[in-house]
Amino acid sequence: QVGEEGVAPSTAVLSGPGARDGVSHDAAPAGGRIDGRSVPDTAAMDGAAVYRVSRAAQLKILLHAARFPFAAVDGVLIGSAEGGEIAVTDAIPFSHSVVLAPALETGMALVGAYCESDQTPKGSRIVGWYHAPASSKADGIAKPVVQIANTIRTKNEDIGACLITLNGSKLSDPTATGLEVLVRKSSGSWAAAPSASFEGEGVSQEFTELLSKKVEQRIDDLESWLEDTSLDWRNAALLA
Repeated sequence: QVGEEGVAPSTAVLSGPGARDGVSHDAAPAGGRIDGRSVPDTAAMDGAAVYRVSRAAQLKILLHAARFPFAAVDGVLIGSAEGGEIAVTDAIPFSHSVVLAPALETGMALVGAYCESDQTPKGSRIVGWYHAPASSKADGIAKPVVQIANTIRTKNEDIGACLITLNGSKLSDPTATGLEVLVRKSSGSWAAAPSASFEGEGVSQEFTELLSKKVEQRIDDLESWLEDTSLDWRNAALLA
């Protein structure tokens, strides 16, 4: 069954700090899916942490959404966690259509291996998920997106993984990016993080300038890479 906003419930169980390949191959729960109700909440709201989102992560999320303006897009957040601070240093574009379990499992394995490689700073790990809906008028977060975010959060509960969403209606404001950091409350719902900041001044203006150069046409996600492995889903040179 396909959920709202182009994301299908996943049967993949994402890794915790101890897994090497980014994915656990445990059997899926009864019913073949993981949802917010089946994921135990072992901690209170993750608001005690301070979340900082880098300029690069912000721009990649925005460019991914601009690349597919009529589709919901999703991706993985990577970064580090130390001393109560979670730094979102990069965003890995994942998909622009339905997120199926096999693709999710393959993609998360690749991202997990990338975090452990010498291509990323030491200590890099998966710290969350991002989602931009197909419509700027979307109300709330699609249930399947919450399911994936819950799974990442539970398997990385030592850091309080986050969910970043994009409110496209705010992009008309030259001083705003429309991005918001959400954390999970003890009730299991997601709400704005009490302490979150977006690094870099003028990111919205820089995004507009990149659009004028059609840089969004050069961003690749893992879904596209599965069809053409010559593409760079890391987008390492995108903002160089």
